[in-house]
Amino acid sequence: MMNFYEDIISQLTEFFKEKDPKFLHYNRHKAISNQNINLENPITCYERKKIIAFFLLERLISYKHRHIFSCKREVYISKELQTKLDSGEYNDRLTIISTIKSDLEKGHNVNDRLSRSVEKIGENDPMLYEWHIYHLHLGTEKDKSGFYNTTGPLLLVFLPDVYGPAYLVDITDNHHNNNIVFSKAETLEIIENNWPQLLDQFRLDGLEMEKIITDEQRLILRKKNANAFNTINGKVFANPGIGRLCNGASLEHHMKTQKIIKKIPYLENELKKEQKNFIPKQIPEYLNYKLEFDPKTLWFYIVEYAPNTIPKIVYEL
Repeated sequence: MMNFYEDIISQLTEFFKEKDPKFLHYNRHKAISNQNINLENPITCYERKKIIAFFLLERLISYKHRHIFSCKREVYISKELQTKLDSGEYNDRLTIISTIKSDLEKGHNVNDRLSRSVEKIGENDPMLYEWHIYHLHLGTEKDKSGFYNTTGPLLLVFLPDVYGPAYLVDITDNHHNNNIVFSKAETLEIIENNWPQLLDQFRLDGLEMEKIITDEQRLILRKKNANAFNTINGKVFANPGIGRLCNGASLEHHMKTQKIIKKIPYLENELKKEQKNFIPKQIPEYLNYKLEFDPKTLWFYIVEYAPNTIPKIVYEL
């Protein structure tokens, strides 16, 4: 029987077991308990599967977004970063940054320069969720986990679109243990100074902030999973990445998951109509559909199974 929620649960459960089994065991139950459930009208099995499927799919979208998609891109360097590179202060990092730029242009994988925590299913990234900015380590050697060793300076890369150009914004100083470098308004100011068109859609015309928050205050707000507007060059901007929920998850990911979850019953009903119109019902094998997960693309596809034919993808979720 066709059940796409069950397909999501079963396949992502297996995928997440390999990544972070302790997280999966604890949070599947937490996903149910956090719902506002009327005890006089307990949820049905179908509703329970829908809640768990939502939780797992949102975590998949987050996991996927926290990795940089490998595709050929145009790469731009800010004037501020170029000035730092020309100053000679980061001569020991020039070759590495040049390699990163080339890898982004050629579509090579650069995820081994992200933090190791990128592989944790339950991890959240405040700077990425709010600003769509990644930080890459500039180490020269890889550790046993396959990631480059961590470094003091970090390369900040703005990716406003998953498949679009990459903007090399800045290189941080050697002190980022307190995470203040991830909350500095200067980072957005550099984007506004170099590529103002990228932030135009997030500009809040007519809005004035009574008080401009400091970098330290922004860091505190992030620790409390609170969002804040950004004042840049006297103008107010919403976050390019929209922001986060009270549990630290991405609002953008939540909205995308919600849209997909709502679409699933419609897709099932449409495909059931196809099944009813399928003529050779007298044979044991008949037309069927399954939602299948591809670990390479980290996404789901509806696959059609019919007698005497090779299974084929008919829809990308």
